[in-house]
Amino acid sequence: MKYKNMSLLIGLIIILLAATYSYSDMEHSLDWLTREEQDWLKAHPVIEYSYDPDFAPFEFVEDGKPKGMYVDVLNKVAEELGVEFEMVYLGSWGEVIQGLSDKKTDLISASPTDERRKTMHFSEVYISVPTGIIIREGDTSIKDFNDLNGRRISTVKGWSWNEVLSLNHPEYKLVTYDTIEESLNAIVYGDVDATILDYGTASYHIGNSKISSLKVLTKYNLTQDVAYAVREDYEILVSILDKTIPRIEKEISLIQSDWIRLDVEAINNYDFLIRVVLIGLLVLALLFFWSISLKSQVSKKTKALQDELEKSQDMQEEIAQINQKLHQSEREIRAILDAVPSAIFVLDRQGRYTVANATAARTFGTSIKNMLGKTAYDFSDNISSGGIDAIKEVEEKLFKGEMSQHVYSLELNDGKGNHFIHEVKKLPVLDEAGHPEFLVTIGSDITEIYEKNQALQHSISELKEAKNKLLEQERWAAIGAFVAGIAHDINTPLGSSITINSHLIKLLEDSRLEFDNGTLKRSQLVELYNEASESTRMLDAHLTQAAELIQNFKAVSVRQINEVEESYDLGDFINKIAVGLKYECKIKGVNIKVKCPEKITLKGTPGHVSQVFTNLISNSLKHGYDGKSGGTINIGLTNGKEQIHIRYQDDGIGMTEDVLSEVFKPFYTTKKDQGGSGLGMHIVQTIISENLQGSIEMSSKYGEGVQFDIFLPK
Repeated sequence: MKYKNMSLLIGLIIILLAATYSYSDMEHSLDWLTREEQDWLKAHPVIEYSYDPDFAPFEFVEDGKPKGMYVDVLNKVAEELGVEFEMVYLGSWGEVIQGLSDKKTDLISASPTDERRKTMHFSEVYISVPTGIIIREGDTSIKDFNDLNGRRISTVKGWSWNEVLSLNHPEYKLVTYDTIEESLNAIVYGDVDATILDYGTASYHIGNSKISSLKVLTKYNLTQDVAYAVREDYEILVSILDKTIPRIEKEISLIQSDWIRLDVEAINNYDFLIRVVLIGLLVLALLFFWSISLKSQVSKKTKALQDELEKSQDMQEEIAQINQKLHQSEREIRAILDAVPSAIFVLDRQGRYTVANATAARTFGTSIKNMLGKTAYDFSDNISSGGIDAIKEVEEKLFKGEMSQHVYSLELNDGKGNHFIHEVKKLPVLDEAGHPEFLVTIGSDITEIYEKNQALQHSISELKEAKNKLLEQERWAAIGAFVAGIAHDINTPLGSSITINSHLIKLLEDSRLEFDNGTLKRSQLVELYNEASESTRMLDAHLTQAAELIQNFKAVSVRQINEVEESYDLGDFINKIAVGLKYECKIKGVNIKVKCPEKITLKGTPGHVSQVFTNLISNSLKHGYDGKSGGTINIGLTNGKEQIHIRYQDDGIGMTEDVLSEVFKPFYTTKKDQGGSGLGMHIVQTIISENLQGSIEMSSKYGEGVQFDIFLPK
């Protein structure tokens, strides 16, 4: 029973380590690197590596992913350094070499040649593969390297071997091919006499291509050496790699043996078959002799077992040692639990704490010993009001199997005036039958995060309030612009009316004076009548115009101020907005034409529509006709089945692509030095999408004006 409990405790620790995010965040130890090298790796957690897509078995692409010996070694380097190597495809091998020079990648695997060392930094060689001369099966004219003088030797474009062979054997006639397969087939077809390849490339491609008429004659006196080539400004990475490679030499050797399985003779398919047969015969012989000796071995083993049974005293000592180790493991597990910064405790079906760590005890302001055997009700003073009932309800559901786990937030205090916000996670531990036997509870202190979140919410509220104030200012600014235009338009007919009225008063006073003096003639009286009649007609026309302007002002401005929903004629309302901005348009020489073939009734807040079109027209006048005299703004309305389409166009200077992409962003303006707030178009988009539940689309080319298409639901 004691061992069973210990097993359960060990299993519990495994579950806890997997369940909580705060158990282990241990830093990868790199104490064998200098501080400067460690800092460089921290600053470069992802290093780009580019590969040759057609250099099997060293590097190649299979099922869309890079594979090969170099890739496997790179993964071991990544594990050792605790960094990530991101695979970057650049194309052919030539493009990979050029990409490193152009700093399109950080690292490649390549043979260190004198020419390459001029532009790249190389690490120490980490893979060295023997090479050999490959000829046609049955070709007896080539016996060693001396027989290659003057012969045609195939090779592959871009390989480092080309430079090596040209320097060491100028007497060879090198013939280059695009791929390894083409190079090998050239030997089979007699186009060339031989090639020199490393054993890995030769065995892989001959096997995959099913070329059975080639053989390796002898080893070449040079090896295929591969090192890491690093971009010119990452020289420190060379030092890091040089210290890493010796630490994984055994792993590199195993990787190399996995990928290069055939020796010189194995590349010759006929010799390989003979070897397999001989090995098979040898295995059969060994099995025969093993079966003969098996009886003897069984007899010896039986006697050995009998001797072991007689050593029961030794077994008891071993059991005692096991018990001691179990006690040690228990102490280590306890140390691990107490070191975890999260509160952890285990409850049985009666809700009693059976396991608790030091953090849990500190949270409740007590000791571990005092917690064990008690329930949450014993610590009700430490849990927020109503929290215990909610906890018990969750625990009952978990024990019944109605929930697989549960996460919630809980306010706690340690009884000393300190309050905490904990994120609590509860999950069951199942017995052999699959039924919940215990509940593991993990509580993480998120007080600091909670407080920061509250502060963030407060900041967001303040930002929203500031935004609303800015929107309100813009709305009043639009009303101000409308009022200014109306005021100027009203001033004209009122001024004319005052002048006509003054003239009429003067005319009547002069006529009265002549009448009093008895000098008023009939002709003068007729002239007085005609002139007074014309003056009153003009006075009526001007006052009527002023009254219409005032009525229009009331219809628009009052609706801008009062956000009251109503049904209204959309085309007529937009026309009134245009009339209110007539003065500003007159200054720029711009005409506004509103076309609405039929009456379109819209239900909503007219002030929103007013602000949209006031901002659009003002924006056109301020930006579209900046430096341009005269133009026309066309506003057309179409009544669709499901939505209303409003097209707004001006023939101003238009926008560049850069301005077009930014125009709806808040605080973006091209007139900041002239007092532009950058909110006008953002307000237009916000009102249309949020208040009017519609959408707006925009198009423009510089020099060709601007077009807005507004779609509103009916």
